[in-house]
Amino acid sequence: RALMESVSKDYEATRRRDINPRYFSNFLEAAEAYGEEPIDRTNPIPGLVRMIRTSSDLNQVSAAFLALEDATGIDFKMFDIPAVELWCAGHRQACPE
Repeated sequence: RALMESVSKDYEATRRRDINPRYFSNFLEAAEAYGEEPIDRTNPIPGLVRMIRTSSDLNQVSAAFLALEDATGIDFKMFDIPAVELWCAGHRQACPE
């Protein structure tokens, strides 16, 4: 568990630094660029959660986590999918099945 936490903190710090304003205006834009389908900018949460649940690309998943934090105001730990699922359980209208 300690190793996972250390790796996720390091990955998050790296992604926050790498997804910078020279290329993207925000994390949602980065998530969409790394993704394979457009994300509804008026309601991005379903697309971001879908990306977190289904993608095997760490660039996509990490950008989606950062964008989901921005969209919800919740400080999700990088790659903590159970925390996202727990949040979704309490916000069913926001999350896709």
